[in-house]
Amino acid sequence: MRARIVLAAGAGESNSAIARRLAVSRPTVIMWRQRFAAGGAGGAHRGAARPWPQGHNPGAKVKAIIAATTQTTPPGQTH
Repeated sequence: MRARIVLAAGAGESNSAIARRLAVSRPTVIMWRQRFAAGGAGGAHRGAARPWPQGHNPGAKVKAIIAATTQTTPPGQTH
């Protein structure tokens, strides 16, 4: 789908026409065109980095869960 978007854009099709023909949203077409323009074929690759939401730190949450399960005992339990 990404390749078709880029090839159609290269052929001069409008974002709206590409979106209709490929049955995707116009913002999707715009996003993949921008990624291709910024990073070439590699920019349109699925593995493109996506930033974590502001303040999100999965490492801290994992550490907190491990600490809670290994360092504390639930009330009335031995393990």
